[in-house]
Amino acid sequence: MHHIQLLSQIAHSMYHFITKMKETAMLISLFLLLATSWQSADAKICQKGFVSYNKSCYWFSPKLMLASWAEAQVFCNTMNSYLVIITSRHEDRFIRRRLQQRPLDSVFWIGAHDLLTEGGNFQWMSNGSPKRLTYSNWFPGKPDNYQGVEHCVEMRKVADFSWNDWLCISHFGFICEQF
Repeated sequence: MHHIQLLSQIAHSMYHFITKMKETAMLISLFLLLATSWQSADAKICQKGFVSYNKSCYWFSPKLMLASWAEAQVFCNTMNSYLVIITSRHEDRFIRRRLQQRPLDSVFWIGAHDLLTEGGNFQWMSNGSPKRLTYSNWFPGKPDNYQGVEHCVEMRKVADFSWNDWLCISHFGFICEQF
């Protein structure tokens, strides 16, 4: 009889132990689920070579990789991205800080242009359809469409990476963005 009581106590203890383990496992699972949901709301997991900021991923071309504005757009598309679309002062500051680590003569294409509208009505090119600029950071006196041929937007270090319109066939670095 003593053995039966002992086995009963062991079984009862095991039952409570397993129940606690299940509760613990459920709590851990719930915690992991919530942590994953919280992270994905504030940060994006980027493919290799891209840098995460807010809900986008950014790729900065290497120092010696230069392209025209159109070539840069095509290259970005091959990585399922577009030339960067800067929509806020915070995003602009993030990009400028990244670019300030580059050599003095650094120039980078961004996704704005006035090729379809002309006359300084710059738009972002994303997903094949233009979007109106809602934020801008033009260098003083820009855009100016100098000699009527500046239709694409670049950022250069000598202007503290504020925006400038420039000849689209020039070869510069570029920034891609994934949404």
